[in-house]
Amino acid sequence: MLVYIIYIIISPFISLLLYFIGLFNYKIRANHFSFYIQLYKIKKQIKSSSEGKSIILFHAASAGEYEQLKPILRLLDKEKYYVVQSFTSPTIFMQVSSSNQLFDIACYHPYDFFWRSWLFFKFINPKQYVVTRHDLWPGHVSIAHFLKIDIYFINANIHKNSIWYKPYFRLLSRWVFNKLTIITVPSQSIKNNLLLINMNPLLIKIINDTRFDQILYRSIHQISKVVLPKHFIDSEIIIFGSIDLNDEKIIFPTFKKLFSSGSRTLKKLSKSIIMVPHEVNDNIINRLKSQLTLHQFQYILLSEIISYKINKLTSMETNIILVDRVGLLAELYKYAQKAYVGGGFSRGVHSVLEPAIYNCSLASGPNIEMLDEAKELVNTNNLKIIKNSTMLSDYLMQADSQNIKTSALFVNNKSSEDIVQLLSCY
Repeated sequence: MLVYIIYIIISPFISLLLYFIGLFNYKIRANHFSFYIQLYKIKKQIKSSSEGKSIILFHAASAGEYEQLKPILRLLDKEKYYVVQSFTSPTIFMQVSSSNQLFDIACYHPYDFFWRSWLFFKFINPKQYVVTRHDLWPGHVSIAHFLKIDIYFINANIHKNSIWYKPYFRLLSRWVFNKLTIITVPSQSIKNNLLLINMNPLLIKIINDTRFDQILYRSIHQISKVVLPKHFIDSEIIIFGSIDLNDEKIIFPTFKKLFSSGSRTLKKLSKSIIMVPHEVNDNIINRLKSQLTLHQFQYILLSEIISYKINKLTSMETNIILVDRVGLLAELYKYAQKAYVGGGFSRGVHSVLEPAIYNCSLASGPNIEMLDEAKELVNTNNLKIIKNSTMLSDYLMQADSQNIKTSALFVNNKSSEDIVQLLSCY
């Protein structure tokens, strides 16, 4: 608790510092600089178009969290609710804010400074505030609670290494979580974790993660935005999805060992590779380009395929696609026989469910504590843990005999319907 009190005291100085950092960082600048102008526009639009509906505020930090909200947003009665959708990430905000039928208005969610939180919630004046996955902040919770706004924390993933369990956060954790109206967790183990901080057990509901609903929906309804070249389809496709710099430190030494002549070796082995960085920006794409060139690989950018620039696709030696667009990874998994999911050498592995639904053979780095489904896949021998380049080499060259039993993972328990019911009843 003392840590947060100190944070409140120095928060004006942190806010000023963010203005300075924002001069050099687009993500901070996009959110922090435009707050007051944005808030005025939001208030004006809500006043003119909410038409007496109940205002509900949904928050998703980034694209992954927004995917979890989509099944809920599709089910909401638009005659009853006026939906405000907030984001932290400029990438997803710019992608969907101008036109989307799932919400009425989109905005940036302010950083956790008490005066901005107060203005944000006071101007929007929602009846309910829904946060998914991770992005729960003490200031936002305390202000919303003070203004008598119902707070729903859904798809909560409070794993044992979470910051909420740190000794210096325990009192603050108890204070924050007991201000929530409802918290939904995907498993009994996560509920048990929450009970360790003395949270009221009556506030916790076990409801499956809504990502399951969205992944199923996308696999059934999605119209393909990407058509791969024929020579890719005819080969074994390996996807490296949501990879970061720590994954690259394992991947490229493995490439050097297995594919000594680069694209020629890939052609000889009848393998193709799709590389998808977790963050897409010029620096990361250029870094991956340099590494691929260094290891004698010919590659094509996904944007070139989408733009029908097919002259580079005529050679069978072009067996690597470098993805430079966001939001397409979940669809690309359907083409793959093997999928290495990134993040397992840093904060934690990213979504293993997206490739799992397509029966991909799965691998990741060792840090899987954040995802119950990843641990379940390991326990059922459906996810191979990679700890070094040698293990990755063995995985990439092994015969693909794995077949994930997705019926056990994607149980249609109507999780989104259950959450919409909670929003209606409480």
